[in-house]
Amino acid sequence: MSNTSRPQTTAPSSSDAEPDAPSVEALASETAQANHEDPEPGFPPEPEYHSEPERLEYHSPKCNVKHDTTPIGIDTITLMPKDWTVSETAHLRVSELTDFSTGEVDHVPLLVLEDGRIVKAGKATHNSEKFQVTIKGIQELYLQANLPKMFGPDNLRPVDTAIKFYRAIERLESKLSEIGINADLMSSKICRIDICRNIVTESPLIDYREVFQELTFPRMKPFRQEGKNPGWKNGTRQLLVYDKGAESNLPTDRLQRFEYRLMKARGVRAHLGRKTPTELAKHFGAVSETFQAAVKKLIPNQPPKSSETARLTQGGIEAALEALSDSGRQISDTLYAIALQYLRCRGDVGSFDEAIREQKGRQAARRYRKKFDKLSPVADLLSENERTATEMKRELRTKLLA
Repeated sequence: MSNTSRPQTTAPSSSDAEPDAPSVEALASETAQANHEDPEPGFPPEPEYHSEPERLEYHSPKCNVKHDTTPIGIDTITLMPKDWTVSETAHLRVSELTDFSTGEVDHVPLLVLEDGRIVKAGKATHNSEKFQVTIKGIQELYLQANLPKMFGPDNLRPVDTAIKFYRAIERLESKLSEIGINADLMSSKICRIDICRNIVTESPLIDYREVFQELTFPRMKPFRQEGKNPGWKNGTRQLLVYDKGAESNLPTDRLQRFEYRLMKARGVRAHLGRKTPTELAKHFGAVSETFQAAVKKLIPNQPPKSSETARLTQGGIEAALEALSDSGRQISDTLYAIALQYLRCRGDVGSFDEAIREQKGRQAARRYRKKFDKLSPVADLLSENERTATEMKRELRTKLLA
């Protein structure tokens, strides 16, 4: 347990005074090992959940196809254990509470060591890639963990079954023990939970920007995470959409993550209906039900509009550029192909031809007709990839609820 100042310890009531707390150097150089308890009755042993998550192959020009979704499952969870102790050799960084206006340092009862001594300080923390611990007081230990990383190096595949969830909590409890904290996590309070699903979309995320602008979520306000990712939020919940392929450095721009975050304990109770990992493990179907309910609110099942304009997509432009490159034509011809497709959709090709003939003459009109004839297959590619907002919404809803 390393710190920025020596923690104060208060001895419990006894005729014999307890020895001083060990030095910072001694605490930082030792590691406590604790025995792991057997699983709680009702959860039989399971086959090992392989640490290497299933890698997806994607439906995009850059990848082959195998799967287009991951299951609905849990990504991040924050727990507040009721029963926990800390060893003298715990790997914690202890800091002071300083009043910056006066320079006075305040120490409050922070944690109880295994021998009963009370450590006084401001705050204690432990940060690792897989989990973070924050201790604010004797009754306040917060543990935030990325559950998929209990099984492997990344969080591409969420924890999607009750037994995997139990095993993830079990491993998390073991990792806490390794740094000198013993806690009963299955009975702890769930303060936050992030439920998610990955889907492979027909187009990159940018093609859906206008669709997301049209979507609303009851009692939540739209916002942009990091100025770009669409989302909706209120005081207790967030719903985010982002490019998971880019975040995970995968060779695709079609892998999107929808993440429903219950940010507070009251939000967890109200929408998930489960307060502890034990309750959630026994009723794990609530995870999918909660996520699906959120999707249905965000993307209600609506009939197509009678007069709805199809939209040009990035996928169509990429296909057009590839066709032009293969035929040795200039990239600027894409603009002619887009113009041709626009005129064809409006039934105005003849009117355009007549206007050119009147303004520039017959030869100019023939040159444009010849160019349009050559670019007609490229315009067809643009047309094949056009989609309406309703079609895009239906795609997202179908894949998220599958």
